Amino acid sequence: MVKVLFVEDDETVARTWVRYLTRHGHESTVAPDGLAGLEVLAQSSDGVDIVFCDFNMPGMDGYGFTRAVRTDP
Repeated sequence: MVKVLFVEDDETVARTWVRYLTRHGHESTVAPDGLAGLEVLAQSSDGVDIVFCDFNMPGMDGYGFTRAVRTDP
């Protein structure tokens, strides 16, 4: 099982991917923007294997999210 984080503000896109991955035995979590994505990563006790990130979102966009993740110790 792969643990996937989707940082995506479009609910339809996120729901479609989560449904697909769930059918194939993977665990998916959705965050609606970069700040929420950072919270998910911080609170995940088991970690996340892969992140898919939209770059055009309200609040913290994908560029800010990526910079924050890459600089987090």
